[in-house]
Amino acid sequence: LQNRESDLSEITEDVARLAARHQSAQRFIEDSGKRLSKSEAAEIEVKSSLIEARDKEKKFSEICKKVASDEFRAINAVSDAEIVLAKVEAERAACQIEESNARGTRSEAKGIVNALQAEVSALTKLVDRDSGHVGQILDQVQVQSGYEKALGAALADDLKAPAVTAEGISGWAELIEYENAPKLPGGTESFGQYVKVPGVLNRRIGQVGLVTVVEGTALHSSLLPGQRLVSLEGDLWRWDGFRTTAKDAPSAAALRLEQRNRLQQLQEDLVSALSKANVTEIAHQSLNEKLQVLTKDDQDARVARQDADAMVADAGRTVSKAEAERNLALGRVEALSISVARHAEEAAGARLQQREAQAALDGLEDLANARA
Repeated sequence: LQNRESDLSEITEDVARLAARHQSAQRFIEDSGKRLSKSEAAEIEVKSSLIEARDKEKKFSEICKKVASDEFRAINAVSDAEIVLAKVEAERAACQIEESNARGTRSEAKGIVNALQAEVSALTKLVDRDSGHVGQILDQVQVQSGYEKALGAALADDLKAPAVTAEGISGWAELIEYENAPKLPGGTESFGQYVKVPGVLNRRIGQVGLVTVVEGTALHSSLLPGQRLVSLEGDLWRWDGFRTTAKDAPSAAALRLEQRNRLQQLQEDLVSALSKANVTEIAHQSLNEKLQVLTKDDQDARVARQDADAMVADAGRTVSKAEAERNLALGRVEALSISVARHAEEAAGARLQQREAQAALDGLEDLANARA
């Protein structure tokens, strides 16, 4: 009996130990299952977050490409704006120089016109004041410039007399020209080719020769009745022996003829100057209008350059922001990838432990049989 009790006690202890081992293996299997479920659930959750993070990273990568393209276009826009601005600045600077020169030319032309107008006005008043008697033959005479003193010497105060047709009135009466007019001595040049006179002066002018001082002195004694010689300087040699020198006071007629010729020349110069002033005014106005347009173009080009710079700055900020978001997404993808790998590794470890525990449990003696 004692031996049987001892055997029974050993059997009871063996069953107890087997039961404990069964319980331990079962708990280990359960714990491994819990860890596996937890790891698999965490892996699934992290994989979902990883997919979302990768989508976000892809999205920000696309945004980075787009904003980088926008920044490239903005930089090109700045380059184009700089080229346009440089071109407009050069054109405006050149036009400004041209406009300044044209303004100076216009001012100079206007000054010449003003000076000529003042001289014409003053000389006109002087000629009108010195006109003397109305109808004097002088007003019908035209002489080439430079020959006024010679004409004054040839006719002197006789030019103040009028042309007359009625008897009993003092002045120049028209006579029939000579059929055989006397020849001037020594082939002397006729003075008549340098003046235009009315017909009443033809006889007088036809007998006036133009000579030098030396020629006049030499030919004086050869003059026929009615003939006279004159020099450009105003010397006179008359057929009757009378002579005057240019150093004597010039005749009033010569002075008036010089004034009238001078006035005519000034009037012609004034017409030319007015025409030139008009041309310079039109040219200056055209350049001034062109300069205003180029000034506006320059202002617009500067605004365009500023806008382009602002676009580059905005694009740069956008690129930086997009790159920062992309980098954050990349960092999250990397972190989540590590986490997925860790959870997968933990799940694999839990599966291995679960299989080992199950194998250990399966290797134990059946507890029911042991108890039986």
